[in-house]
Amino acid sequence: MSGSVARRHAPCELVQWPPAPRAAATAHGEDAALAVVALTGSLAVVHAIAAVSVLGTLPSSAMVLAAIAGGHVLLAVGTVRRPTRRVLAAGCLAELLLATGWLVSRTVGLPFADAVPPVGLLDALVAAGELFAALLLLALVARRGVRAGAVQLALVLAAMSLTSLAGGHTHATAQAGGTAAGPALAGSGTYCRLLD
Repeated sequence: MSGSVARRHAPCELVQWPPAPRAAATAHGEDAALAVVALTGSLAVVHAIAAVSVLGTLPSSAMVLAAIAGGHVLLAVGTVRRPTRRVLAAGCLAELLLATGWLVSRTVGLPFADAVPPVGLLDALVAAGELFAALLLLALVARRGVRAGAVQLALVLAAMSLTSLAGGHTHATAQAGGTAAGPALAGSGTYCRLLD
């Protein structure tokens, strides 16, 4: 029509209701891998010190602990230098086996152990770190995103294991042949019942 101004109407926009939930923030694969390295590195330190603390009294346990420490070091290096699915899957399986072994040892006991040892703070943190490392490795194998909070929790577990290490290695008793002054080679009591 003449003499009139045509008005253009913007198209209607459909609004979704209820609103879609926001996706949780996810961490990149590099961040998850670094979290695995932090966890396995702290676990390697704990097991290495445990091996040294029982070397004089329990050499067989010291060898097992040293092997576990070495395995954690290899896993940390492999996660950074050669993060293939085979390496990550093998690390995930190893961490699950270690965490399962700890659970069995603290509930029904191991066949070669004399008794069921009590749960200590340090060994519980170590088991939690192993289980969490397995979950992160599983996510890396599946190429799935990892929540940023999970990466932060992994770093907290690693830090707690290392900070509780000093306290966990200073409760040697006189009957074990050591003192409470430090992590002297004083028997199984000095390394917080990781593998009594």
